[in-house]
Amino acid sequence: MDHTRLAPGVMVAVLGLTVVGLVQVYVEVAPSLVDVRAADPGSVAMRQHLMDADYLVGGLALLLAAVSSVYLRDPLPAALVGIAVGGTAWWHHDVLASPNSHIL
Repeated sequence: MDHTRLAPGVMVAVLGLTVVGLVQVYVEVAPSLVDVRAADPGSVAMRQHLMDADYLVGGLALLLAAVSSVYLRDPLPAALVGIAVGGTAWWHHDVLASPNSHIL
């Protein structure tokens, strides 16, 4: 047994905690959903703010996905990171693109 490598279960647990942290960073860096909903759907400034968060957190997520996939020799970590971070980013962009006239 090679004692220099983490067990796959430990690596997956660390990866899970890191993904949760990345999603939290995205939510903190991106404008709040209340602000996004209140913005005009064509707002260039709001879209740029969201893209800044996309690039920052997306870059970190890609790095994390690549390292963990190589370490575990499995593409599943990259898929899970992509789904978690990409889904969060997609939701924010979708809220911006939706008409804000239906806000209660």
